[in-house]
Amino acid sequence: MRIVFIPVASPLHDEKAVQELIHQYKESVKDVDSFTHLITSEEDVQSVNIRQDDVALIGVLTGGTEHLILAIAMRVRATALLPHPTQNSLPASIEAQSRLSLSGYPSVIIKEWPPEASIRSYVKSWKVVRSLKNYVFGLLGQPSPWLVYSSGHDIEKELEERLGISFKFISLDEVYHEYGLIMDDEARELAVQITSRAVDVEVPMNEVIKSVKLYLAIRKILEREGIKAFTIRCFDIIKSLDTTACLPLALLNSEGFVAGCEGDVPALLSMVILKELTGKPGFMGNIAWVENNRFLLAHCTVPLDLPTKYKLRTHFESGRGVGISGIVEERTKVTLFRVDPLTQSMRVVKGKVISGFPQSNQHCRTQLWIESSDSIKLVTEPIGNHYVLVYGDYYEELKWVAEAMDLYLL
Repeated sequence: MRIVFIPVASPLHDEKAVQELIHQYKESVKDVDSFTHLITSEEDVQSVNIRQDDVALIGVLTGGTEHLILAIAMRVRATALLPHPTQNSLPASIEAQSRLSLSGYPSVIIKEWPPEASIRSYVKSWKVVRSLKNYVFGLLGQPSPWLVYSSGHDIEKELEERLGISFKFISLDEVYHEYGLIMDDEARELAVQITSRAVDVEVPMNEVIKSVKLYLAIRKILEREGIKAFTIRCFDIIKSLDTTACLPLALLNSEGFVAGCEGDVPALLSMVILKELTGKPGFMGNIAWVENNRFLLAHCTVPLDLPTKYKLRTHFESGRGVGISGIVEERTKVTLFRVDPLTQSMRVVKGKVISGFPQSNQHCRTQLWIESSDSIKLVTEPIGNHYVLVYGDYYEELKWVAEAMDLYLL
């Protein structure tokens, strides 16, 4: 898939005015894969170098170009029409978009001049979609049995067919084998570094060392298999190794891998999309409670570079291993996100942290109370439990991702 800028104009155009417009578009439209020559006839459309999988940014230079826009749209995957304030550009865009919408061709009008910010977001959204085809999702163990909605072959099939994502299953026995090959001394130095950076440590050093050994084992498997995103059946590890995956996932997410919990593939996909879009690791958590216009997002793992401070505690449910209790500054703007392959939808929730300090021993260790007007929808219109949080407001960018992925935005 390529992202291609294509200028179109009526054959009756003012050549000087059109060339000046082309220059202005080129100044505004960045990060595309190619610019084509000016299109003024259907013969030009047939000769231009575009493919069925391309996304076309059509610079609508003049009116009288509706038929050219339609001819281009029939040859590509999707189009964005970029009108400007003069030369009957917007009227042509509206007329063409009306026909494209009626005929089922994916297309949008981006009415912004110059179109820098919106185009940047639109192009980035398609680059996110393009990047997904390069992903192999590692499934370390089967999904946890309580994921009655967020797991199953129908989800994997949907991601394979729609997005080109492939899957590789890795038995937990392979994780246990690698873990058994690692000596305590190999993990000790990193364990000391992690504890020294914590503001409080409630677990003994030998527990941190065991957790770091698990991190080293998982990382070795990921590197050997060429996997950069995975989800793991973490609770079985507690029974088999007497440690938890919370710290390994925190470390791996901080190092550029995308590491999800419990075998939740939709949550993993959501983490990958946010990572590709923002360059930041996400915090995957449970919707632990909702009241009024706020909700509690909690889990026992969080990327170590996401909170301002962290404590090392035990895992909440088991009281064993190492859990991360992250502390986040209040008033931090955040975006909560989840993709639902089953309903072909996504939810984006904007909010701010009103409490980033753990307040209860009856919840997972990292606890963020988020204020948002959309809080109640998490309960009344559920699409699965786990959501992913990143710092910042990415609502507009994720709207374009929904458009590119042909998902309904909840």
